[in-house]
Amino acid sequence: MSKTYTWSELQHHNKTEDLFIVVRGSVYDVTKFQHEHPGGPEFLLDQGGGDVTELFEDAGHSEEARSILKKLKIGVVEGKANDTEETSSRENIGGLAGFRSRRHTIPAFFFIVLGLLFHYYYQNPNTMLPAWRELLLAPN
Repeated sequence: MSKTYTWSELQHHNKTEDLFIVVRGSVYDVTKFQHEHPGGPEFLLDQGGGDVTELFEDAGHSEEARSILKKLKIGVVEGKANDTEETSSRENIGGLAGFRSRRHTIPAFFFIVLGLLFHYYYQNPNTMLPAWRELLLAPN
């Protein structure tokens, strides 16, 4: 018989050495699998201790992935995700649920800075440092 977990218990299983996820009400221990996950261990860590049913289904996982998931099942969760009294650090704050992963932060920051530089340059190219102008306008 499989173990029954509460949402409060699951919220503590969100570390590299102790990582659980929930898919369709079943609890899976993905601690040993996290480094094999195609999305990388960071993705699973960001979702650790939470319900990833929607993310799992939206990703269109293969039958092989579903087979691997079955082998990792360790129990079921009682109640629904919003039944917990505790506030999760991973809840949807300000509609940014899709922007949870840290791997998107650096590229987004890079493109914002790059966009600001180009905007500044094209607004008034005479105020930009001469070295930058030479670098950007150097003939190939």
